[in-house]
Amino acid sequence: MTVTSNNDTSSRVFQELMKANKITPAFPTHLGEIIKDEIEFRGIS
Repeated sequence: MTVTSNNDTSSRVFQELMKANKITPAFPTHLGEIIKDEIEFRGIS
């Protein structure tokens, strides 16, 4: 017989809810656009 505490169960539920791969972005962003902005911000040509 396995006994799980309420804290164990809520921790597992929280981990399932917080998985990054389940997040849907509000709008698609191309990786090149992010890199371009970073390069401009850091002053790299």
